[in-house]
Amino acid sequence: MMSESTNQGRRRGFTLAELMVVVSVISLTALVLIPSGGEEHGAAMRSAAELLAADIEDTQARMLADPLDPTCLFVNEAGDGWHLARTSAPLAPILGRDGMPRSRRFGEGALAHAESLTLSVPLLPDDVLSFDDQGAPIQHEGELEFTLNAPESDTRLSVLISASTGRVSILFERP
Repeated sequence: MMSESTNQGRRRGFTLAELMVVVSVISLTALVLIPSGGEEHGAAMRSAAELLAADIEDTQARMLADPLDPTCLFVNEAGDGWHLARTSAPLAPILGRDGMPRSRRFGEGALAHAESLTLSVPLLPDDVLSFDDQGAPIQHEGELEFTLNAPESDTRLSVLISASTGRVSILFERP
């Protein structure tokens, strides 16, 4: 009988603390399971920047290997991609080890996931990135900055090239 009277005095329901714990657990689960659009752009930007940096370094290496007909990096006028080509045939992308042309375009091939990105480039002589026999960018002082931009996002990712050493690095910026 005592237990009946004690139970009658209690109200049924959840305390505020219990509700807050449940809401917190659901929120954390949602954050882990549902990626936000900004994170998707961030991942696409990082992989595109890594590919651009690798192509820039490949351009440097090819220049050092064959300085008589150097390889250069040409950025599309629309800012939607780039290709590697010899100076003797600037419109014909060179072939990679897999036999495929070294031409990159956002939304295609290795950059299929990065369709909404654009590439901003620094002012370059003849709009071409080329390197001297030491691996440094030709006719440029200071750092060269290639910037990847995502629409509807303030996130920027830059691929930097040192004018003195030709060192390539990636800088991720979030406002």
